Amino acid sequence: MAKNHLHVSFLGSSFTIQSDNDPQYLDEVVEYLRHKIGEAARAAAPGDPLKTALIVALNLVDELFKERQKKIKEETKDSREIEIITEQLIDKIERSLSE
Repeated sequence: MAKNHLHVSFLGSSFTIQSDNDPQYLDEVVEYLRHKIGEAARAAAPGDPLKTALIVALNLVDELFKERQKKIKEETKDSREIEIITEQLIDKIERSLSE
């Protein structure tokens, strides 16, 4: 698969991203990061790109952890529902066999 290249600039640094991902996806990722940098820049000391980058990193890790916890809770809920349905089916089968 051909590598896609995207030139980006963040916080005074420029570089090229090389990826197998679709260019539209890369654009979406870059725009999301720009948005997050804008949010963090308002909270960080002006002109301190390292602090801004660290705030962005912490915010993104926080989002990731919250999404993981949400997924775990949903999976746990789904597992419990499956367990209940399975128990009900077993009960019905046992009653049917005993009749």
